[in-house]
Amino acid sequence: MCGKGYVVHKTCTSDSSTKCMPCIRGTYMDEPNGHSKCRQCQTCDTRQGFIFLRECTTTSNAFCDVKDGFYCKSYSKNECNLALKHSPCTPGRYPKVPGTKTADTLCEKCPDGYFSTNGINCTAWTKCNFDQRKTAEGSKIKDTVCENILNRNRTHLLSLLPLATALLFLLLIYHYRKRLLKLGSRAWDLLPSLFKPCPTPETQG
Repeated sequence: MCGKGYVVHKTCTSDSSTKCMPCIRGTYMDEPNGHSKCRQCQTCDTRQGFIFLRECTTTSNAFCDVKDGFYCKSYSKNECNLALKHSPCTPGRYPKVPGTKTADTLCEKCPDGYFSTNGINCTAWTKCNFDQRKTAEGSKIKDTVCENILNRNRTHLLSLLPLATALLFLLLIYHYRKRLLKLGSRAWDLLPSLFKPCPTPETQG
């Protein structure tokens, strides 16, 4: 019989007692025994959502626990053998019950009049002020959109500014051409008097 941390290397005979050998690194034996092999240490894979609460020694196995942000999905012999990350809540929902080491997050829809864009917190819809108008209704995933009436009118005026400028430019051209035509007509009427022959003495007498 060998003690903790040892296993049988050579069994006893009539001439000699049992010879024991120590467990090597990565193995253990936690009880007096007559085994020929040490037990394999449990591994706690941090990439799979586990952490070491106790490292393995030659006399005791490692003890693993679920990392924060993970929960145990299945057990084997009262030990967790599969850990999964807590599920995030989708937009429009919020964590009614936060995840624990034994259960996943419990998500629920935001109540009426509230929205959530990140799946974390539900926020009440914005209420438009008296000098604002609602341009988009709120939903479970987005807020109400309000717009200042003054800004809206200003935007409309700014959008009409290019058109007004163009019309003014055309009006100026029209009046300018009309004036040129009038001046041209007056000049044409003056042409006969300009080319009228000068009176001779005979015509004057």
